[in-house]
Amino acid sequence: MPAHAAPITAADAYGLSRAISVSLENVFNKPVAGGPSTVRPIVSAPDITLPVNITAFGQPITIKTRDDVRSEQLAWFVYISKVTLSPEQASVAYQTPYNGKYGTFTLSKTDGNWSIQDHQQMHSSSGARFFYGELYEGVACRDGSEMATRWNMYKDALEAAMARRARTPEDALPSTCPGKEFPDVAAYKQYKAMGLNK
Repeated sequence: MPAHAAPITAADAYGLSRAISVSLENVFNKPVAGGPSTVRPIVSAPDITLPVNITAFGQPITIKTRDDVRSEQLAWFVYISKVTLSPEQASVAYQTPYNGKYGTFTLSKTDGNWSIQDHQQMHSSSGARFFYGELYEGVACRDGSEMATRWNMYKDALEAAMARRARTPEDALPSTCPGKEFPDVAAYKQYKAMGLNK
């Protein structure tokens, strides 16, 4: 059953939340003392309706819309691009643009519990730039936002590589925007100009 079908039953919603929770725990890897250190908000594709009670390591997960992300200029989140659910099987396709990874979990249910049977994962830096560029096209960088921080991290990484120096710690980087248009948007426009739309 597609995740975007509406309405869904309470049983479907519970099964969907558990399948996504199991998948996210594998995306986030493992918790640390005091709670998971890498738990991010999740964002769904426009045609997907996610249940509200999704957790990871027993912690509630914040669910954001694409409009929320654009408004808040978030950089670190998990994007759920496709979910399918049947009584005994499920699949969860996701993207973590902050590290250029994307993939699909295939899950099966045994004795009422979901477990991962397969995890196909890939990496694409250009795909991540395309994702951010498409998301933030027409949005001006705002000081203090996650995307401003990410831009400064990216800028420092390039400068460090050219100067053959160590990268600056994240907490020592400025949070002011180096410019108005995110570099991902400029790259996205180049992709479109070359007819490389995904």
